[in-house]
Order: sequence, then C-alpha cells, then structure tokens
Amino acid sequence: MSAGSDDRRAVFGLRPGDRALVVAPHPDDETIGPGGTVARLAAEGVEVHVLCVTVRAARMYGSVSDPSVRLAEFDKACAALGVTRSVIAWVDETGDLDISARQRDLVDLIERHEEASLATARPRL
Repeated sequence: MSAGSDDRRAVFGLRPGDRALVVAPHPDDETIGPGGTVARLAAEGVEVHVLCVTVRAARMYGSVSDPSVRLAEFDKACAALGVTRSVIAWVDETGDLDISARQRDLVDLIERHEEASLATARPRL
C-alpha cells in the first residue's frame, strides 16, 4: 500500500475525513496530554475538535492566571496542532465557578455544545 493510497489508515485506524473529539478540562490539557496524538491525527487528515471546559482567573505560580491570555494561548496551541475546531465553553473571569455543582451542565456540554461536542463533531474517536 503506497503512502498516497486512499486505503491509508491514520492513528487508531481512522481514515482521512474521520472526526475525533478531545475534551480538555482546562487550556493546555489538550496539548500536554494528547498533543502528540492530536497533531498526528490532524496530519493524517482526521478532523480534530477540541472542547475545553473552562478557563478561570486563579492564583497560579505566584501570580494570577489571566483568562484572556489563556484563551490566546489555547488558540495558538490548537492552530499549531492542526485542530479543526476548538472552543472554550466556560470563561470564569472571577474564579468563582464551582464545576462540582454543575455536573449535569457538564454532561450537557460534552453531549450537545453547539460548536464542539458529541452531537456536533459526531466523532469516531
């Protein structure tokens, strides 16, 4: 089978044009964890969609994490990985969001978010 063959298989047996959905709790988790796999899938022609759950203002490493900076970093990282569509669902500017109290909302988000979810991406992986 030649590299240009239509029967070429990508990572995990996916073919070019198939779709994958990555659900990341916070920006950079899509890169630190599965980043190599995401880049490989995208390079093989798989549409990779990333749903990042939340970015929040919080104390980190002696300073405060600025959500607008994290959003820009997330966009750049997803572009570098070759992601087809990426979205951060909840932006918490105050740091007060309690996700543990929103479990049903979290399930709904993963199942039906209008930009990146199981319903919209219809992933094979």
